[in-house]
Amino acid sequence: MSQLEPLSQEEKKWATLLNDMLINYVGKENSIPSSQLANNIGERFNTTVTGARIRKMIAYLRFEKKPICASNKGYYWAKDNKELEDYAQSLRDRLLSTRQTLLSIIETIKNG
Repeated sequence: MSQLEPLSQEEKKWATLLNDMLINYVGKENSIPSSQLANNIGERFNTTVTGARIRKMIAYLRFEKKPICASNKGYYWAKDNKELEDYAQSLRDRLLSTRQTLLSIIETIKNG
């Protein structure tokens, strides 16, 4: 399965379990590593779940308006709006940095 494919129906079930797990990790200080989430889902459903698929499931849950944040230590449920706002700012900063990288690469291509 390509990591770019949308979630399968089975993965949507896994995402429900993922959501239920994350509710128990409230606040940045209580982050859970994606590898642990993948292992927990893998053991529960007797399968292997990659980090890329965990990220895809997290994205799916966020589109469902779940207040899921990430840090360098893992994923967590935002404890309040301030934590969610801080995470949103982190995403904006990363987006701007990625945009600048893209523009630099385009400029490199143009200059051959």
